[in-house]
Amino acid sequence: MATFILGLVIFLVGGALYGRLCERAFGPDDRTTPAIEKADGVDYVPMPKWRNSLINLLNIAGTGPILGPIQGILFVPVFFVTVACGILSGFHSTQVTLVTRTVGSEREGRTTFYNMMILEGTVAMVWAAASMAMIGVGAAEGGITMQMTDGGWAYFAQVDGEVQRIAATSVVGVACNKLLGPVGGIVAIIGAIVLSVTSGDTAMRSLRLMVPEALGVGTGGAGRRLAVAAPLFALAACLLVWAKSDADGFGIIWRYSGWANQTLGVCALVTVTIWLVSHGKRRVAWMPLVPLAFYAFITCTFLLSARIGFNLPIQVAYAVGAIFAIAACALSLWWGSRRRE
Repeated sequence: MATFILGLVIFLVGGALYGRLCERAFGPDDRTTPAIEKADGVDYVPMPKWRNSLINLLNIAGTGPILGPIQGILFVPVFFVTVACGILSGFHSTQVTLVTRTVGSEREGRTTFYNMMILEGTVAMVWAAASMAMIGVGAAEGGITMQMTDGGWAYFAQVDGEVQRIAATSVVGVACNKLLGPVGGIVAIIGAIVLSVTSGDTAMRSLRLMVPEALGVGTGGAGRRLAVAAPLFALAACLLVWAKSDADGFGIIWRYSGWANQTLGVCALVTVTIWLVSHGKRRVAWMPLVPLAFYAFITCTFLLSARIGFNLPIQVAYAVGAIFAIAACALSLWWGSRRRE
């Protein structure tokens, strides 16, 4: 408990100080935001800061800060790919661009976006602590046990009086019931479901907005929006059915989703680096470059070494990952300098 509290204090204080530093580097001003300039009453609608903050928190704090820490026990590349929450996430970049359509002032950015990310990270720390506490108790005593299986590490808990393998999603229920009791457990589970549902909803909304823009067809009226959304819902439904019918289905989807999520984060960091350099802010370019180098290395290493990737020897994956990280940083700086010229 002392370690958890100390870590939480360091995280919150460090996050607050770094948030102010990021705000100074970005330099928000009073220019007209898209929410006002492109107001259409549907997708571009100015809203109060508190509402934007709450929406953004519900958007980003979904399965990531809950299932990410539960599945990311081992300190290897797969850990950083699975714990795609509160640290750095490509999903965040999709939701930030979504919520900016309703932000009335750039000066609301730190509260609406950065501080909500800190809160999400706090949620992740709580679930990580709960998972480790349950592992410490063990399945025989009503907690959780981790064992190596043919498919990798798996969770085991008591089911109908017998120790059986459970899915990562079931760990949530075990932790809630053991730590909070029946009533508290139900409340916590409902909260976890709400977070997952809101994230799923906003993911679909993001796709509904991005697909027409990428194709250059516009969002149009309700009929066009429905035509874009229907295939996306059908694909998501098929994935959910498969994940429920296959014991390892959710784990496989989560691994691919985590890798794609962090890879998208790498792309966002490249974009931020180019923007800073091209706007004469090279002295603060280290801010996106440090996580860019780290996550470029992690995502490349994971893809090359994981069983669901190329399954190459880890030493080869490390070497190629390091080269890829250096190249990503160098190209970002070069392209930013070129755009400035």
